[in-house]
Amino acid sequence: SDLLATVAQSIAHSSIPIETTLAALAERACSLLRCGGCSVALVEDATFRTVAAVGTLATTLREQSPIRSTLGVLALLQRQVIIGPRCALVAPMIVEGVALGRLVAEHPARGEFLPSDAVLLQRLSDHAALAVRARQHRAAAERSARDAHALTEVIQRINQSLELERVVAVVAQSATELAGGVGARVLVIEDDALRASGTYGIEDPALCLEVPVDGSFAGACLSGRKPLRVSDLGAPDSPWPWTAQRVQPGRFTAIAIPLLVADGAIGVIVIVGNRARCFDDRDEELLLVLAGHAGHASENAGLFRPAARTMHHASILASNAQALARHVTANAMFADI
Repeated sequence: SDLLATVAQSIAHSSIPIETTLAALAERACSLLRCGGCSVALVEDATFRTVAAVGTLATTLREQSPIRSTLGVLALLQRQVIIGPRCALVAPMIVEGVALGRLVAEHPARGEFLPSDAVLLQRLSDHAALAVRARQHRAAAERSARDAHALTEVIQRINQSLELERVVAVVAQSATELAGGVGARVLVIEDDALRASGTYGIEDPALCLEVPVDGSFAGACLSGRKPLRVSDLGAPDSPWPWTAQRVQPGRFTAIAIPLLVADGAIGVIVIVGNRARCFDDRDEELLLVLAGHAGHASENAGLFRPAARTMHHASILASNAQALARHVTANAMFADI
């Protein structure tokens, strides 16, 4: 029990790389089970990614394999240790009904694993799963705190200006930085087309400053009034032909977020990334918060502009009236009457 607790504490410790702690777990498992090799794989989307492997399984480190093509899926479904080929044991890592990964041990020194070995491997797997889950929760909390701080700073910057050009420029830069993209466009609806009012980052002829609503990635986001994500903006089979014709296949990933106000959609923020940057749910959540504030800030700035112009004209008229009042006498006023 003390050993298991020590292993779990090590894995849960966020300052130590998870690969290091899980490698130590694999070493301990090999020693306790007296087997030739052990590996730990974590669930990533629909695959197992091997993050730690020792002994005869060392060559599998960093391998990724579809979950459905491995014995790991059977262990996850049955929630128990499975006996595999080469005298291997596969133990599921599950916490609160969530599949986190699997632990594999193979080649026992005595020729076969005993029932007690399966029980011990499952206990190791359970403790590791709890520690990994705790680590994930802690990392998520830290990330949320950083995101909240970043959003607060962005909103303060937006609120410091009532100039529309300044507002959209800040929004484009902030959207790029928050999502880790390479560039962004803030497109505002004008005369049945989307026009770039603010840009930041990469300059590419394919990222046009005027975009039609029909047949474009940004237009689909505007029409649907909901976020869109794509892993290849220029894919030949893209449902947005206007965009696909102008973007080189494999060049950009992208996410689009609508700018919504009470009366409807007034524009779209499009953030592009390189092939190494695929946008996810976290990016979408951050950008939705930014877009919600940006939509109202842009609308307020648009309303402020004509009001400021009217105030300026009124000030000029008042100054002229004062000048006339200083130089026009009563006699001159009634001279022509």
